[in-house]
Amino acid sequence: MKTYENVIFRHIHNFWSDAEIEKFSWNNGKIITEMPYFKVFCVQPKDRNYAIYISSGIATIINQEFFIISPYKSEEHIETLAMIASASIAYPNSFQLNCCVNIDKPWLDNSKLKYFLISLPYTFGQNLEYMEFGNKKIRFFWLLPITDEEHSFLQNHSVGSLEDLFEANNIDYLNINRKSVV
Repeated sequence: MKTYENVIFRHIHNFWSDAEIEKFSWNNGKIITEMPYFKVFCVQPKDRNYAIYISSGIATIINQEFFIISPYKSEEHIETLAMIASASIAYPNSFQLNCCVNIDKPWLDNSKLKYFLISLPYTFGQNLEYMEFGNKKIRFFWLLPITDEEHSFLQNHSVGSLEDLFEANNIDYLNINRKSVV
């Protein structure tokens, strides 16, 4: 029997066939009872200096999964994705493409960035973005860390305008304290 967890693992493995992939659970908080099947996969592509943390289980609620690209491995990302999973149950409309999420803490220790922009997976493309499970089309969105100033900019400007600034400034999304583009 194909379980969702197996299908998502295969999707990730097909995309990063040469990567080391680990699976984690989060055993604290409401997520244990709300979504007991929730997991996080950590992908470490060979010859790359980053790790990708990918949720597994949120799509049973909102047909989406999320990923975080990090300059190093950290259990913080497992906790953050568990928090996002739990919050998406109560507030599914707040976790859609182009929404901002305030995680009320730095995304990594010693970082000033505490917001995520829910973005398309520009760095990896549509082969990662879409996966089918049964009759459902699952999408994978990037939780892109943004500054307070960029979050404020979005109150009066479109996400496209901010993304244009990202591209014009060639942002280093792995820099945990990168400067704002606005």
